[in-house]
Amino acid sequence: MGRFKTGFDGAQDYDLFLRITERTKNIVHIPKVLYHWRTVPGSTASANNAKLYAYTAAAKAVDEHLKRRRIVADVSFDQTRSLVSVKRHVINHPKISIIIPTCGTRKSVFGVDTCLVVNAVESIERKSSYTNFEIIVVVDKGTPQQVITDLKTVCPNRLKIIDYDKPFNFSDKCNVGVVNSDAPLILMLNDDTEVISPDWLETMVGHITEEDVAMVGPLLLYEDGRIQSAGHSNTHSLHNFCAGYSSNDFGHFRMLKLAREVSGLTGACALIKRDAYFEVGGMSEIFPLAFNDCDIAFKFLELGYRLIWTPNARLFHFETASRPAHVKPSEVKLIMSRWGRKINNDDYCKIH
Repeated sequence: MGRFKTGFDGAQDYDLFLRITERTKNIVHIPKVLYHWRTVPGSTASANNAKLYAYTAAAKAVDEHLKRRRIVADVSFDQTRSLVSVKRHVINHPKISIIIPTCGTRKSVFGVDTCLVVNAVESIERKSSYTNFEIIVVVDKGTPQQVITDLKTVCPNRLKIIDYDKPFNFSDKCNVGVVNSDAPLILMLNDDTEVISPDWLETMVGHITEEDVAMVGPLLLYEDGRIQSAGHSNTHSLHNFCAGYSSNDFGHFRMLKLAREVSGLTGACALIKRDAYFEVGGMSEIFPLAFNDCDIAFKFLELGYRLIWTPNARLFHFETASRPAHVKPSEVKLIMSRWGRKINNDDYCKIH
């Protein structure tokens, strides 16, 4: 492991911790106050800009950590010079199958009556800089023919329409879409979403190429720009982390500006490795509406996979437009019976 290294003054502990993470995953949080950091004039405890050389050393530590792990990436500071930003290179551009279940719902979006799934697909086609993908739309039997016609118009070359004639079950619709796909990466996407950042796919692919990462999710925003989901948190109950916060908020310890490991991700937009998806049996059909994303996340964690949330991929999520946001007591009872031991015990968002 080695000791503190010269050349990392101000970030020597950070460099050491990064080297430790390369050797073991057995790192836990102790929910006790065991350490106090004195504040004196000129200390970084009182002001982030007190020792700017420490941030230069931190960026160097991250850069060398990535090189040791053979991860090709650009390392830079954010605009505040208080965060080290990592932009991973996408080497092979693997194919992505984008799975969108829909029934052709319409809703007012930014004041305009809109067919949600057509809007979602059009935004993917128009805004995405990544090009190696197919779009698989799983449509209910009652979906208007005009919706299908419009989908073929906005996405003429890489669209598959799959008919679904069973009673509504979101998990089953996703599984049907996956069975009809052929890509090594699967993107689960709600029809009530819209792409914001052109490099959203590259950003998520950059994380999922790590061997032990099964699932990656973006920052989802409400129509008014507030945060809808920054990953899931299991503290006290299952919920979207920082829902309702401003998208400009840094969050506690700047958690809203950093790609980080999480205990869950919303199924409204999640990139998943195909092999990992089948390894856990796909989406559990006993969760036809609520908690299916929580369930598959817990299944991945149970097998030792990691889940990553990134703020650098952004989409709008016009939540609950497809279905009412109502959770049945039976659904709560079921998720608690399966995963109650993990709820109220979030490894990545402790109350202390």
